[in-house]
Amino acid sequence: MILIILFIIFVLFLLLIMTFSHAPIFKISKDRIVQIKKYGLLHFTSKENAKTIIETTKLIGTKSNMSFLEKRLGKMIWFYDNMPKQLECKHNCLKKKYKAQNQKGAYDVCLLVTNLNDDHLKKFHTRKGLINDSPSVYFGDELNNVKITILKRW
Repeated sequence: MILIILFIIFVLFLLLIMTFSHAPIFKISKDRIVQIKKYGLLHFTSKENAKTIIETTKLIGTKSNMSFLEKRLGKMIWFYDNMPKQLECKHNCLKKKYKAQNQKGAYDVCLLVTNLNDDHLKKFHTRKGLINDSPSVYFGDELNNVKITILKRW
């Protein structure tokens, strides 16, 4: 009986760790802010969304449908650091996700977002832990007054 209780506690502990590991609840570091200002951020999207984003020069935040915690964080826009040698790796990782496998063309365009100011950067967070892909996540309804260009299409 004790082993069963310990097993249940262990499983619940793992679920808790996974929930907090996926949630972007940590502020980005000052070093990372410097890097973002210098190189910008990557945002992967569909061809249809890319067209709208380029035309309006703004990105629209969406509520997460992942974990309980993420759903409570509000609207977010997900980015990755602009590291050219990692572009294909990030794209391949995203293409393996559920959304990409069930939504044709979900991540077929990579946008480069630059000219982020201090007010924008105050609203950025990241995640740490088991899923350590270090996204930069903007918390808000929309991100505008930035420069957005198409970096690559697949």
